Amino acid sequence: MSRQSFTEFSGLSRCAPGSNCIPSRMAASIPESDSSIHSNGPLDFIWLDLTPKCNLNCVHCYADSTPYAPLVQKMQFDDWVKVVKDAFSIGCRRVQFIGGEPTLCPELPRLIRLATSLGFEVIEVFTNGTHLNVELLTLFHECRTNLAFSLYSCYADIHDQITQVRGSFHRTVSGIQQALALGVHVRVAIIEINGAVQEIEQTKQFLQSLGVRKIDLDGVRGIGRGSQVAGLNERGTLCGDCGDRKLAIDSLGRIFPCVFSRCNQIGDTTQGLCSILQSDKLIEFRQQMGMARHI
Repeated sequence: MSRQSFTEFSGLSRCAPGSNCIPSRMAASIPESDSSIHSNGPLDFIWLDLTPKCNLNCVHCYADSTPYAPLVQKMQFDDWVKVVKDAFSIGCRRVQFIGGEPTLCPELPRLIRLATSLGFEVIEVFTNGTHLNVELLTLFHECRTNLAFSLYSCYADIHDQITQVRGSFHRTVSGIQQALALGVHVRVAIIEINGAVQEIEQTKQFLQSLGVRKIDLDGVRGIGRGSQVAGLNERGTLCGDCGDRKLAIDSLGRIFPCVFSRCNQIGDTTQGLCSILQSDKLIEFRQQMGMARHI
């Protein structure tokens, strides 16, 4: 099976959910193929983790999201506005809204409109697709917002076993179909959990039959609940490019070099993004990553 990277079409960072991040693959990112999309400063791409709450309860979730988590934590709408404006002012042009399930966040539409009005060149929402509606999809189309989905199998029972929510397969597939029908840019990652090659190929063919053109294969991250499934720790999950003109911010305002490096907090939003990008903590982390690549 072709392992075409999401970075070839989405303009996102290669180490984002669903992005085929090497060596451990798949999680949450934005494409880099378009040569017109480039950083004008020290920050190129940012993940905004709007909420820890998710209406699914996937067995491998790298973020440990659950239906029982709070919808809103420390970061309020005005705090997110400041972060988005701050990121744009220092050259960032690519943003991905993640969670939890970001479409549960009532402020998502306003934040997308803000990112659009500022001039972000790539805006993406990483969603399970089960909470989409016509109003949201129309907004995504108007604001040229990309959608990234994960699918675990072409068989409903297997997919639902992984999400631990009955009926989630049909709702996710319906979300993909609705997005495609409205002309929203869609990409889908098949998450390799059980390793059944034939099933993976069947799932790819199923997605193609729906009209999905951007499909990739990714694996479980050794973070959160995924560490029990993948048999990896966080360091084994990281690609080595964490923090290279990328930052991740969670709903508590904590800042990390990457959405997958959650054990390596390098600051918080009260310090400002410029300060974080020049901080000793980030420099030290990058040095450690560089050394790890040569071991």
